[in-house]
Amino acid sequence: MARLYDAIEPEVISMSMLQHAVESLRADGENLVVPKDEKLNYGEVSVLRLDFRNILRMENLWLFTNLTKLQMDNNIIERIEGLDTLHKLTWLDLSFNNITRIEGLDSLTELTDLSLYNNRITAIENMDSLKKLNVFSIGNNQIDDENSIRYLRRFDNLRTLCLRGNPFASKPEYYVFTISHLPQVHFLDYKLIDDAPREEATKKYEIQLQQLITLEEQEREKEKASEDQTKQFQLYKDAFVENMDQNQLFTAMFKDDVEGQKLILVPGSDELMTQFEQKFNAIIYSMFEFGLKEKEIRDREIEDFWICVNEAKNENTRQAAAIVDEFKTYRSTLFMATSGSSQPNDENNQQTIPGDEGFFRPGYYDQHPPANGSTPRKSFTMVIPPPNVTGYLHLGHAIMCTIEDTLSRWHRMCGDTVLGVPGCDHAGIATQVVVEKKIMREQ
Repeated sequence: MARLYDAIEPEVISMSMLQHAVESLRADGENLVVPKDEKLNYGEVSVLRLDFRNILRMENLWLFTNLTKLQMDNNIIERIEGLDTLHKLTWLDLSFNNITRIEGLDSLTELTDLSLYNNRITAIENMDSLKKLNVFSIGNNQIDDENSIRYLRRFDNLRTLCLRGNPFASKPEYYVFTISHLPQVHFLDYKLIDDAPREEATKKYEIQLQQLITLEEQEREKEKASEDQTKQFQLYKDAFVENMDQNQLFTAMFKDDVEGQKLILVPGSDELMTQFEQKFNAIIYSMFEFGLKEKEIRDREIEDFWICVNEAKNENTRQAAAIVDEFKTYRSTLFMATSGSSQPNDENNQQTIPGDEGFFRPGYYDQHPPANGSTPRKSFTMVIPPPNVTGYLHLGHAIMCTIEDTLSRWHRMCGDTVLGVPGCDHAGIATQVVVEKKIMREQ
C-alpha cells in the first residue's frame, strides 16, 4: 500500500534540491514564466516536481507563492503540511507516499485536482474548503466506511473519482451505493457512469437518500444561521455596540455584583429589580441604536473620503499625462530645430526654437551671404551659459555647458554656422548677482 523506507535514507527539502528541481523544469520549457536567461525567482515559478526523492517532510515550500502545480509523488511523506502559502495551487499529487490522514489543505481553496492514491488513509475528511475540487483520486488506501462516501456529497464540482483498491471498494454494494449517493460524479474508477444503473441505484436507496437530503438541508440551515449570526456580531462589533442589543450587558454586570445579589434576598425586591432591569435595558438599547446610526455615518464618510482620494489621484494622473505630452511635443520640436530638419526663416535666414522667445529673439543675428554669392547655409543659435564666477562648483552649469558643447560640435560637423548668444539661465542670474554685489562694494 505504501513505500517502505527501512533501507532508504530520508531526505529533506533543501534549497539546493528546490533550485535543481526548478532549473530542470526550466530547461525542459515547463516553467515558461521563468526565462532561461534570467535570474531564478521562486516567487514566479508555477510548476514544481519533487517526485522520487525520498522526501520525508513537506517544508520550505513557502517561497513558491505563485505555484499552481505541485508533484510530490513516490516519496515517503507521512503528513500533509507546509502548504499554507500556496493559495494559487490547483493541482496536487501526493500519491505513493505514507500519508495516514487528510489534513493541511484548508488554504488550498483553488485546488481542482487532488491525488492521494496509494497511501494509508482511513477516512475522507478535512476537505471542506476545497469547493472547486473536480478530480479526486484516493484509491489503494484503507477506507472502509461508507460515511467517507457520504462526505463527498458536499463537493458540487466533483466529476471524477477513484476509490478502487480500498476495502470498501471490494464490498458487493460499493458501486451501487457510490453512484446513488454521488449524483454529481460522472466517472468512477476511470469509467463513465451510465444513466440506467444510476437510476436503479437511486431507487434502491431512495428512502436513505431522502433522509440524507433532509439532514443536509437542516445542516445547511444551521450553517446559514451561524454565518448570519457571525456577520451580525461583526457588524455590532464594528459599531462598538456588541452585546448591547438585548439584556446581555445587564446580565453580565449583575452576575458579578455582590451587593446586587444580596439585594435579591430582600423581600419585595423582585419588582424593583425588574423595573431597574427594564430601565437599564432601555437606556442601553438607545445607546445601541445610536451606535449603529453613527456607524452608518462613519461608513458614508469613509466612502466619500476614498471617492475624493480616487478623484484626486485621477486628476493628478490626468495633469501629469498632460505635462508629459506637452514635454514630448516640446522635445520633438526642439529635436527638429537642433537637427536642422525645420525650414530656415525666410526673413533673416535664422533658425530659432519655438517657445523659447526669451532666449532666441528673431532678428538678433543677421547672417551675411558669402563673398562668392552662394546661398548661405542655415545658422544654429546657441545659448552659452555665462561663466560661473562664484568659485563654487555648480552641477547645472556644468551639465548645460556639456550639452551646449555637444550640440555645437554636431552642427559644425553638419556644416552649419553656430552662433553663440549669452544666456540667462539660473546659473547666469546667480553670477550676475554676485558681480553686482562685488561692484557695489568696490564703489
